Amino acid sequence: HFPLLVCQTPHIPLMDGEEPPRALELLCPLSDPANVGALIRTSLAFGVEKVILLKEAAHPFLPKSIRASGGAVFEQPLAWGPPLRGMEGKSWLVALDPTGEDLTEFLWPRAVRVLVGEEGRGLGDLRCANRLAIPMASHVQSLNAAVATSLALFSYRLQYPLSRAS
Repeated sequence: HFPLLVCQTPHIPLMDGEEPPRALELLCPLSDPANVGALIRTSLAFGVEKVILLKEAAHPFLPKSIRASGGAVFEQPLAWGPPLRGMEGKSWLVALDPTGEDLTEFLWPRAVRVLVGEEGRGLGDLRCANRLAIPMASHVQSLNAAVATSLALFSYRLQYPLSRAS
């Protein structure tokens, strides 16, 4: 009396993280499988070229991930990447973090990797060239990671729109 899926999971290639992005890409260190699934679904909706799952990330083919993704894990291109610390100091990196500059005023580069922080704690002392914060009421500590990612990707798409046919 519960949903069951039997399938062969797609191969997820390895990526070293040193090569610069060629389009809009997302770096995911999220450890909650439901957040990983929601993030992948959001990425597919906003035309993200690739989601790079960092070493800290939950597996995208866990039942909670698949359910939260609405099946998007089978469509969104994925790659396994290095640990979060392997991303430090990259000039093409834009990180979502409550300590960053106002997201609404940021001029996005076309080729960029967006790094999502864990809910509440953000990215800590990770060195990033660009940190973006979502303006919100001061008494709210953080947003759900998938919600914050949605807002950032929407901001990117305001500058680089998808066609309705995409």
